[in-house]
Amino acid sequence: MDKATQYFGELSARNGHSEQSVYPKQMQKTKKDLDQATAALIQFQIEHKTGSLESLLRSQESLITNLKSQRDAELARGNVATATSYDQVIARANENYRS
Repeated sequence: MDKATQYFGELSARNGHSEQSVYPKQMQKTKKDLDQATAALIQFQIEHKTGSLESLLRSQESLITNLKSQRDAELARGNVATATSYDQVIARANENYRS
């Protein structure tokens, strides 16, 4: 009985460790997908002039802030190419914000 309990404990520990490494990756991908969808929605609203101007400006400012945060996180991870891509998106967002 003691060996069965020990084996069950080892299996449980492995499964818990495996889940801990999978969930952060899933969360990171989901957040990235959500941020991209939010950016696309804000861009659509700006291009088609839907919603109130104040709301659109707040959304655009929030988008730019989030993009900068993601860019900084990519730089911290050493992903310069991804950070450069974020810089390009930020530049486009700033252009739309000013127009």
